[in-house]
Amino acid sequence: DLADQLDFMSKAKGRVEKEKSQLLIEIDVLQTDNDALGKAKAHAESKVDALEGSLARLKAQVDDLTRQLNDANNAKARLTQENFDLQHQVQELDSANAGLAKAKSQLQLQLDDLKRNLDDESRQRQNLQVQLSALQSDNGNLNARYEEESEAASNLRNTLSRVNAEFAALKTRYDKEILAKTEEMEEMRRKLSVRIQELEDLLEQQRIRCSNLEKAKSKLTAELKEVTIELENCQIIIQDLTKRNRRL
Repeated sequence: DLADQLDFMSKAKGRVEKEKSQLLIEIDVLQTDNDALGKAKAHAESKVDALEGSLARLKAQVDDLTRQLNDANNAKARLTQENFDLQHQVQELDSANAGLAKAKSQLQLQLDDLKRNLDDESRQRQNLQVQLSALQSDNGNLNARYEEESEAASNLRNTLSRVNAEFAALKTRYDKEILAKTEEMEEMRRKLSVRIQELEDLLEQQRIRCSNLEKAKSKLTAELKEVTIELENCQIIIQDLTKRNRRL
């Protein structure tokens, strides 16, 4: 009976040793998988950090473009104000020219009246001559002033045309640049969002896999402890039976 028990215990010990070896191999495999998953997780986190850095740079570029857009809008507002001021000055010059033309016409009418009355009023010829000279002088001054105002108005119109052309060119260029940059930023932002979502999904899958492996490792560790305890108990029984056998 003791020999049979020893043989049974030896077989049980061999079976337990075999199971223990298999469990150790599985634990090594799980440890290798866990290390690989840790490396993959670190690589994914480094990629996420790199993408966050790229996103920060892109945000800085967007802020720079926004600042440039604000500067362009400010320049546009300034040019609009200058255009309005020049148009107001041109309107004032046109009004002044109209007033001068009207005054010239009135003076011309008065001059014509004086010329007609010159033959009829011989007694007031000297006075009329003086008045005529004064009116002619005023007329010359008004003509000179009218010519100066006309030249100034022409210069202002040319300046206004040039400013309008420059404003239109700047507006067209900035609008094209802003539209191109906006489209480029939107496309880049869309691609980055898709890539970040893919990396987040991959990271979540790796986390789930790590969690499952941790659970399997815990389960195998508990089973290994139970097998170890059972093996120790078997060894104690074998030692006891060996002692009893020796005593017998």
